[in-house]
Amino acid sequence: MNRELTVTLGAATTTVFLQNGFYATAVPSTHMHRHNYTEIHIISGGEAEVVIDNCTKRLSDGNVLAIPSGRLHVVTLKDEAARHTAFQIEMPVTRERIQKVSPQIVETFFEEIANCQSTDDYTNISAFISLLCGSLFPEHRVTARTVKDASFIITEFFSNNYGSDVTLCTLAELLHLSEKQTERLVIKTMGCTFKKALTNVRISTADHLIKTTDMSLTEVAEYVGYHSYSGFWKAYTKRT
Repeated sequence: MNRELTVTLGAATTTVFLQNGFYATAVPSTHMHRHNYTEIHIISGGEAEVVIDNCTKRLSDGNVLAIPSGRLHVVTLKDEAARHTAFQIEMPVTRERIQKVSPQIVETFFEEIANCQSTDDYTNISAFISLLCGSLFPEHRVTARTVKDASFIITEFFSNNYGSDVTLCTLAELLHLSEKQTERLVIKTMGCTFKKALTNVRISTADHLIKTTDMSLTEVAEYVGYHSYSGFWKAYTKRT
């Protein structure tokens, strides 16, 4: 069985080659061989011995090993509980790389290997290969950028903080802007001033709670950020 997948690593894509050794996870030993591409070996549930150009390495449960192309190697499982899988990847390396990942992740990966043979669905296999190879190729790891969309930050701010004692200054500090600049952005995003936007969210939430829960009016008032019941009731009746 020979298959290939296009797998995402960070912002790049690469080709992964799945041969018989990928699916036959319980074979006690491979023959001595070499490949044209980097080969990734993964061990689950036990220990294995890998000989690479006469240099011996011991692998344990959760180990992921990358062997550069052209290197003569053989893999031998050292106990009956151990399983081994391997695939080639179009990602050149100049030396062996080895990383330890969660044995639970590796165990689930082996379960997906068994599943894909009957379903021919490689969606999860592709995701697991990206995850496992991400530990081997740090140059392709994904980092998260700071959100710069002010409208997103503003709408999330009101959604998450209406029950707290927040002010325009609180939001301005979050946006790293002056209060005047922040107020202009709030009006652009919410269609009204900060004070009105906060009141609108509080009253909208309060109206939902009153109609769908058994909370008392006092409890609702406190939940949406009002310390004074009379202040809450005045705002609520004005807008409903």
